[in-house]
Amino acid sequence: MMNTIEDKIRLKQMEINIEENPEREAELHKQMSKLQFQKEIAVIRKKIEQLG
Repeated sequence: MMNTIEDKIRLKQMEINIEENPEREAELHKQMSKLQFQKEIAVIRKKIEQLG
């Protein structure tokens, strides 16, 4: 799961870098933030599981 989210984040970064439309770029930044939060949540879930 982590690799998938990280791959999506990398892909989104590439999309942001090549996007010329400011409105589309803002939407991509929003999507990127969502992916980063999903990654953080996955890390927290893993820590909770480790604690038992």
